[in-house]
Amino acid sequence: MLKYPILIILILLSLQSPAQNWQDSSSLYLNSIKNNLPSTDSIQFLTAEKAEQFAQKSGNDSLLCMSWYLRGVLYYYKGYHQASNSYYFKALHSPEAVNEPNLQYRLLNNIGINYDMLGEYNKSLSYYQKALEIEQKTENTEGMAQVRINIGRLYRVTKDYKKSHKNLMLALEYYKKNPNDYYLGLIYQNLNSLYIDSFSDKNEITSSFKQALYFYEKIGYSRGLTELFHNQGDYFRNTGQIDSVYIYIEKALNFNEKHKTHDNNAQLLLDLANLHYNKGALIKALQYAHESYQSAEEKKQIHQQINALQKIAEIGLKNNDTRTVFDALSRINILQDSLFREDKTQAFAEMSILYDVKEKNNKIEKQELVIKNQRIRESLLWLVSIFLGISLISVLLFLRFRHNKLRQLYQKNIELLEEHEKNLHYRLSDNITTIIKEGQSEEENLFNRLQSILEEEKLFTNSRLQINDLAERLSSNQKYISRTINQNFGSNFNDYLNSYRVDEAKKLILAHKHLSVDQIMHNCGFRSRSTFAAAFKKFSGMTPGEFRKIADE
Repeated sequence: MLKYPILIILILLSLQSPAQNWQDSSSLYLNSIKNNLPSTDSIQFLTAEKAEQFAQKSGNDSLLCMSWYLRGVLYYYKGYHQASNSYYFKALHSPEAVNEPNLQYRLLNNIGINYDMLGEYNKSLSYYQKALEIEQKTENTEGMAQVRINIGRLYRVTKDYKKSHKNLMLALEYYKKNPNDYYLGLIYQNLNSLYIDSFSDKNEITSSFKQALYFYEKIGYSRGLTELFHNQGDYFRNTGQIDSVYIYIEKALNFNEKHKTHDNNAQLLLDLANLHYNKGALIKALQYAHESYQSAEEKKQIHQQINALQKIAEIGLKNNDTRTVFDALSRINILQDSLFREDKTQAFAEMSILYDVKEKNNKIEKQELVIKNQRIRESLLWLVSIFLGISLISVLLFLRFRHNKLRQLYQKNIELLEEHEKNLHYRLSDNITTIIKEGQSEEENLFNRLQSILEEEKLFTNSRLQINDLAERLSSNQKYISRTINQNFGSNFNDYLNSYRVDEAKKLILAHKHLSVDQIMHNCGFRSRSTFAAAFKKFSGMTPGEFRKIADE
């Protein structure tokens, strides 16, 4: 129905100059997109493409910038956040945006939201802060308050609770003076999540929940209400009030059903599955896990599908149901493969939109064409099935090969550890600390004495041990110690110490399975996880986690 009025207007516009025609046509399409947001059907995407084409022909920077901006909005609502940002960046670098602070703010804020959705929090925070700087320069207090809500939520997710609270309270201060029910509800909801995550006072949690509930119910914001009920369920889970968790999750599910908003149903159902699993009600847990998977599949929520399948596999393992475990793991491998190729999946989805438009505008009239397309689809389905089968086999073979390689590395490490223990026993029994062996150079004897004091007293477990400390103990100096390590060990002082620390870490992993990675790291003399992981990998060929996993097997 929409195409006929547009066609008539375009015919009337053809009487004007070509440049003016392109401008008017582009404006017409852009207004059509705005009027139909947040719809993201095929017509919207076709309209956006036409608006951009006409804007380019007209040479009007303002229209071209707006066409990119609206295409970014469409892709955002469609869930294609990378594609959305590609258009936002085009608009941001256009001449129109350079001279328009308010447009820059909107683009930077939207880019930050997309990165937030993609889990790239550092980039997200960077663009939120750029948006905030623009609003501070222009003294736009409302814009500052809005972006502070986003920053406050982001700091909460990254567990910087102090900064999160500061930004949310600044936003709240503005909206208390300039009431807006939606933003007040959003702020109190974020404060509620913050107080729950940071284990704050019960009164603060209850008060923020009631405030958010009041403002969301006032405007009938169904999505916010379901998220709020879910948050409250998490709070009661943290405090051990399991019966209340059931109540609030059921409230959220019922609210979704009543208002036909099922975006977070998969997570809610998975929460119920976990609750029943922890109670030992495995049949009920399996039922909710399957419902969670089906809900995520309907919404094309790949991560949620994987989470549900992992729970199904866990329950199957508990029940000794190998068939269930195998089916769940097979589906997980296929879904993870599709995530690794997310960019290709996204490109295919975008192409399918254009294909859908073409199919609607060019209706098939001949049955032969229908049959031909059916055959093509069947061929593609077979090719995709074969490809997925080969991919699954390849992944399984790779995992098996990798596991075998890790076992070989583990065995080699055990042998080296045993050999090192024998050598240590020999050196200690030979009393090398007091005997300077005949026929050895001064540097060799110095190295033997260095080994002995490190091994006997385990000086390497001191994270602050310096080469000067050892030089003082051995009545030598830093230069000679460094040179003898280099000549006898073939590397520098830090690597030499880390080799002892890694051996000690292996022993602790083998002897004390209850110790955490942090405990092992500190007991061996490492200061940071990154240094520990890098050194362990360098001297053993494996990560600490891989070594522990094989040791447990």
